Amino acid sequence: MSLIQFLQIKSKKTWQPLDCKAVDQQGTLLLVVDGDLLAASIADWTSEEQTDAITTDQDEAKAKLTTMDVLRLFLNFGCGWPAMMKLAGEMFGDTVVTLSFANNRLLNLQNLSFQHNLIKSYEGLQAISGTGKLLNLRELVLDDNPLVINEIKQRGHNRGYVRNVVKRFPTIVLLDGSPIQLSEDDVESIQKTGKIMPLDTRPNYFDSDETRSIVMNFLVNYFRCFDSGDRSPLALLYHPQAIFTITNKVRLRAINRQSRKTKKTEMDDGSKLEWNTPRPQSQAKQRKEKYSPGHSLEQAAKGIMTGSEVIGETLKRLPPTEHDFSNAKDYVLDAYQTPAGMVVILHGEFKQDPSLPPFSFDRSFILLPTEPGSVTASTGSPVTIVSDALNVRDYVGNQGFQVQKKYNFQSIFMPGSVAI
Repeated sequence: MSLIQFLQIKSKKTWQPLDCKAVDQQGTLLLVVDGDLLAASIADWTSEEQTDAITTDQDEAKAKLTTMDVLRLFLNFGCGWPAMMKLAGEMFGDTVVTLSFANNRLLNLQNLSFQHNLIKSYEGLQAISGTGKLLNLRELVLDDNPLVINEIKQRGHNRGYVRNVVKRFPTIVLLDGSPIQLSEDDVESIQKTGKIMPLDTRPNYFDSDETRSIVMNFLVNYFRCFDSGDRSPLALLYHPQAIFTITNKVRLRAINRQSRKTKKTEMDDGSKLEWNTPRPQSQAKQRKEKYSPGHSLEQAAKGIMTGSEVIGETLKRLPPTEHDFSNAKDYVLDAYQTPAGMVVILHGEFKQDPSLPPFSFDRSFILLPTEPGSVTASTGSPVTIVSDALNVRDYVGNQGFQVQKKYNFQSIFMPGSVAI
């Protein structure tokens, strides 16, 4: 098969060369075809070793080229998005009524400008804004649109405009050439009304150094015992009327599926529990069943345990765990004082079996100062657990815990604008 035949098959179109000849002894081929588009396509299919020059019959080709042909040829040479939009505007002016980006996911789009258009409302941005869209967008320009002009004119400032845009495009750091800066009131407004959280991930939170010291000591001692294989001493840390709840959302793990009746029987007979134990029944159903707070088996079947003795027995029956707190990036911790007690919220992961993927978990404690002479006081613990809620989930990773890194971002639409 000759080179000409190969190119004819490759193009999937019927065409004949206007001229084809060798121009030197090295075998360089001069191929003349009818049309710039065909010439550009053939140039893409061939390497420099195969073809050194591909030309067209210019007079005939220019007569046949349409505006869209020129635009397609322009794009084939990789001139880029900004140049394409500028060229389209110059060529079509205000006659464009439909613009399709079909089959373009725009996954890496970082800069987007709609400056000096006729966008009148936020509904005009709905198709490209919101959760899961333009995930890497860093700069957005909406300046000189009726939407922006009217917002600033009505309010006398641009704070409301900035809030509304950030709610729809939470990843941007530059808006109309200015770095995004939100006041505390702006942040509160976004949190209340926005469907998206546009705020950076923050590290662990403690309302005071004293809280931090108390909580860290408590967690180190608690989970050392929890992972040890002998959890019986933990019962002493709970208030006699403490409440412990277990919920789960384990779906992906390959666990033998059992009927609800079988699971309840296992809880009643004192056998080991799995993380896919029954969830608590509805309150309406619980009200229909008469049981006293001391009936631990009925409580366990509902996933709600009351009293230090019942809680201690339940903890012993839970599967083994291993929390590796040496990897701080896998955990996030908040702790603060409230009128009800010290609230401790811990998110992270643990392993049940070193050979299997980990579980994700959420654990919330409410702690009160230990009363002198109480059982907990005999352990030396300064705090007593009055509420403990454990939620076990399929593993989701630690991406949500990572603090967002700050970086310089240079505007490409407005030179000199930088977000830090």
